[in-house]
Amino acid sequence: MRTWFAPDEAAEFAAAKAVLLRRCLVWAGERGRPADELLLSAAVDSRHHSRDGRIAYWDGAQIRRFLLAWVPKHVVAPREVLDLAPDVLRTYVRYLAATGLRDPRGCTPEEADAAITRAAVPFRRTLDAGRTDADHHVLEELLEARFTEPALSLDETRAAARPPIALPPPADLTAAAARSATVRHLTALVTGSGDVSAVPGLLRAWADVLGPHAAGLIADPEALWRRAFDVLPELGQAAGASLPRLFGRLLPVVLDTLYGMDDVPLTCLEKAVRPACRQGFDEDLPRETRRHCLARDLARTLEVLSDLGAVELTRGPLIPLHADLLHADPHHADLLGTDPHHTGPHHAGPHHAGPHHGGLRHESLFREGLFGEDDHPESPAFVPLARLTPLALRAVRERLLADGHDAPLLGELSTARPAELLGVLTQHYPPREAAAELNGWLSRPGQDVECLLRAVSACPFRSRATTMLGVLVEALPEGDALLRELRHDLILGPTALTLLMDVGEIEPMGLGQREHLLLGAENFLTMLEVGGPQALIAQLRGLAGREAYRFVESVLASGHHDDEGLEDLRDLVAEPLRLTYSPGPA
Repeated sequence: MRTWFAPDEAAEFAAAKAVLLRRCLVWAGERGRPADELLLSAAVDSRHHSRDGRIAYWDGAQIRRFLLAWVPKHVVAPREVLDLAPDVLRTYVRYLAATGLRDPRGCTPEEADAAITRAAVPFRRTLDAGRTDADHHVLEELLEARFTEPALSLDETRAAARPPIALPPPADLTAAAARSATVRHLTALVTGSGDVSAVPGLLRAWADVLGPHAAGLIADPEALWRRAFDVLPELGQAAGASLPRLFGRLLPVVLDTLYGMDDVPLTCLEKAVRPACRQGFDEDLPRETRRHCLARDLARTLEVLSDLGAVELTRGPLIPLHADLLHADPHHADLLGTDPHHTGPHHAGPHHAGPHHGGLRHESLFREGLFGEDDHPESPAFVPLARLTPLALRAVRERLLADGHDAPLLGELSTARPAELLGVLTQHYPPREAAAELNGWLSRPGQDVECLLRAVSACPFRSRATTMLGVLVEALPEGDALLRELRHDLILGPTALTLLMDVGEIEPMGLGQREHLLLGAENFLTMLEVGGPQALIAQLRGLAGREAYRFVESVLASGHHDDEGLEDLRDLVAEPLRLTYSPGPA
């Protein structure tokens, strides 16, 4: 049971949604909680058709978006049904938490209850405003909210997945802000201390954009840095000729391209910013002139960000990944001044510079970095590189979160419940970062592998249990041995068998009859979750022909522990097969 699907995974999303709704309705009925299939479906849809697409993530903004925008626009039902939406959403959030599906980076059930309560009154006013135009004041207020609250927008394009990032301790970030050359100059300008006669016009414009509130930030360099970074988009007009003409176009693309990346060659960065800057040039300009202007403006933009302490500019080796990018566009080899067929040594890794690393300024970036006057003949694969500093990573991440993006941070799951931890790692963390997050979680008192195994055992969804166990054994040094041991576990055995089969550890011929049936049950239940009943029925008929029903009957008697899944298999697959079953001749 996945809780995130790409926009083009319509069939996979529909199958998972059907399972989710069916199970949630049963769960709610057993507990006497309000539930309505139409409203539950709308809740799932509202999260799938959003910027981040996480159907198990709910925060205050998404709760308001669902109740104040999605339901009034997309749900057509009698008023008495629509009035249930807040309570049905409560049920859904509670169900996500009870089954381990909840994304722990969102609201807890208690926080969600409070957010739903706050939204309930404006929600009913929204319904009233849609039913009658009598209260023009309410209608105008709601329309204004649609434009002033980004969370209420329904016109969200799915954003690309963001890689997890790591940040240093807060004290290190504070110290880095105090070291910023821009922060020191702005402090001098605002306080009038020192010789400010030679301060560049850009910094004077920057201080003007900060406004009178800057004086209150002088005692807090970190707050001043944040504010200086936040107003960067406004500098383009205020600074005039002190900034490159393309600064406003370059800034968001540079920050977006460098976010979550290790050192990026400037030539690759220049390639990334080209599409955003095409309209910034007169079409009649020669191609070489446009290239020259773009390279110059990019170099100056990076210098501004470097002085602020938002970008680190260094030199390092051209690793194979970078060379591949250059091969895709041979022109970039000319820009680098290097042989595109020489990939050079592997990069030493994040935050590990090669021997030629050193600070670079605008002039050297423009002269050597983008137009390839290589001053390192002994190592032609050493090139200018850029990366965001931790201060900038934090600032960009905060913007992403405010805009509804998923922006994972290593360490933020350190106190998550075991099932929720594994669930997020399976879908949103690459293997290396998943292992780091998992090891950080295990380092806390009372959090051990047994807790995680119990969470996998309790998972009510076979496909999710398999991925949860998979990410666990992959991250643990002793994972392979653990998986072999779990083969004989009464509950986790079928899941372990599935993973052992996937990696070729065991062969079907090496299984006994009981393991064959358990593995068959595990696979059938997984296919039912992932593909839906009709797809499974078609596959069974293709596999076993007229004996498909008998085949499923044997699996139902396998002794698999997932009673809820077996009940679904019996009702949705075995029963339709039984109705069309005709025994062959004896």
